[in-house]
Amino acid sequence: MDTSDEELEDEYAEVIMKTDLIEALSDLDEPGPSYGHHPMDRIVDPEVYVANHKVQLPLSEEDTRLLIRVGHQASFGKKNTTIIDRSVPKTWELDPESFEIRSPMWANTMCETVSAVAKDMTLNSDKPGFHAQLHKMLVYEKGAMFKPHQDAEKVPGMFATLVVALPSPHTGGLVRTQLYDHPERYFDTRKGAHSFLWWYPDTHDEVLPFESGIR
Repeated sequence: MDTSDEELEDEYAEVIMKTDLIEALSDLDEPGPSYGHHPMDRIVDPEVYVANHKVQLPLSEEDTRLLIRVGHQASFGKKNTTIIDRSVPKTWELDPESFEIRSPMWANTMCETVSAVAKDMTLNSDKPGFHAQLHKMLVYEKGAMFKPHQDAEKVPGMFATLVVALPSPHTGGLVRTQLYDHPERYFDTRKGAHSFLWWYPDTHDEVLPFESGIR
């Protein structure tokens, strides 16, 4: 076999592969939504511990002060970078090394949450093919907010943001999202004891000012 024959076979194989790929893509369902907000099916206390102290839910003033002391001012993504906006105080974050989740049920709760996200995405909810990875815990005080931004890629392969809102009485703090020129969406985490939100990283997200309470 000469070189020209080999090149023809390679081109033929490439055409077959492209044809198979197009057929596979054509069999997919219509794309799902680019966001989601749902109450969590089961109410499970994650049993958050900071400095060997169990943080009670809803948050008390004492536990809030503890979280703020251990944490630091929150950062946010801007394209491929992460920045801290000193003009927006009262939004705090704790790195995963700063706290523990000790509930033996929480892992199952997160698996159920990932399955629900996969269903939103019109993927197989029994075998989503992805998992959630803890990045940080955020604490919002009265007056806290986040300006519009896009989430930076935190880990290789990250393709969406998942937020779990734990129960804590507050007003304000609506989450606003917008993908390209699609209509804006507003999510209210006051509804339900536990809830979760997710969106794709191309989405611009914003947290409106908190009027009272803590989240």
